Amino acid sequence: MAEGNIASVDPRVWEIVDGKLYLNFSPEVQQEWVQDISGNIVKADANWPGVLTVQTFYENLISWAR
Repeated sequence: MAEGNIASVDPRVWEIVDGKLYLNFSPEVQQEWVQDISGNIVKADANWPGVLTVQTFYENLISWAR
C-alpha cells in the first residue's frame, strides 16, 4: 500500500503498530518495511482508499502483468 498497489499478503508476516495490524506481501518486503515503519504508514494512508477505485485497480493489474 505504501507504493500505491494492492497486493496479496502472507499472513505469517505482520506487525502491530499503535494497535493496528499491518500485513506484508512477503518476509523480504517486511524487512524493507520495518526500516521505515512510520514513513511507510504515512505513504499507505495517503494512498488509501484511492487504490480501491476501478481505474487504479486496473492500472495496477496492467503493471503487474509487465
